[in-house]
Formats: sequence, C-alpha cells, structure tokens
Amino acid sequence: MVLNRAWQSIPGSVIVALLEQVRTRVLRFALDIKDNLPSDATTATSVPASVVERSVVNNIFHGDVLIASNIEYTNQITNQNISVGDFASLSKALEQIGINAEGIKALSDIRTEQPSSSGLGEKAKGWLADMSNYLGKEGVKLGAEVAKRAAMKWLTQFYGLDI
Repeated sequence: MVLNRAWQSIPGSVIVALLEQVRTRVLRFALDIKDNLPSDATTATSVPASVVERSVVNNIFHGDVLIASNIEYTNQITNQNISVGDFASLSKALEQIGINAEGIKALSDIRTEQPSSSGLGEKAKGWLADMSNYLGKEGVKLGAEVAKRAAMKWLTQFYGLDI
C-alpha cells in the first residue's frame, strides 16, 4: 500500500485566528521591551538579555517551555517568570505548586511591602517561613523545600530583586 495523495482542509477562520494570535504575541513582546528601555536609550540593545529572554518566554511561549529529550520520553520544564509587580501571575504560579487560597490571601495582604536593601522585606520573609502552612496536597507532593525555593525565586522576581 502506498499513499499517493493526502490533504487537510483548514477553514479560513483558523488562519485568521492564527495570524491574530501571532500579531498579539509580537505586540505584547514589543511593548514589554519598550517598557524596559531606559529613558535615554536610542536602541533596544540597551535592554539586558535576561529581560529579553523573560519577555520571550512570557509573551511568545506563555511561560511554558516544552523540551523533548527523545522519542520515548518527554520532559516538561516550566520556566515561570514573574514580571515586577504582576501579582496575578505570581498567585497563579504559587497555586500551581500547591499554595492554597489562604496563603495567596496572606501574600496579597503584604504585596505592597517594599523590599529591604538586603533583599525581601520582613513580612515576605515571614510568609516564606510559614509557607508550609499554606501547602495543599499538591504542595506536599512537590515537597516543601522545593516549593519554598520556587516561591522565593518568584517573590524576588515580583519585587524586582536580582538575587
């Protein structure tokens, strides 16, 4: 048996939706880079590579990067980047690792705290120390120490700290 013809019909509305999705993602990327440009910059080359990489992951890939190691196994590595002050994505990321609604509410109450010169503020450090109280069954599966490290990384990104 030999296949000598095959085709698939794709409605025009799917092509329009695809183009709209590409336009939207590129526009968000461009606006994100523009927001990170220093006021005296003449070109986009003054934006740090880490900011560009974070913007690509957030705006183009929507935060998830899938890497296939070979045909038999697939590893999914989620590289979650939290923009400075973006509490919605911080809370979504924390929910994914098993932080319950009480923990998100407690963090919401302290999100306006200013970081100290040495890193996170005292309230944020206290929240991290008490984080095991906010872990649901998903968080217990993940492991409290791993969840705490992930939360620490995301909190430093949320506050714009480079630690």
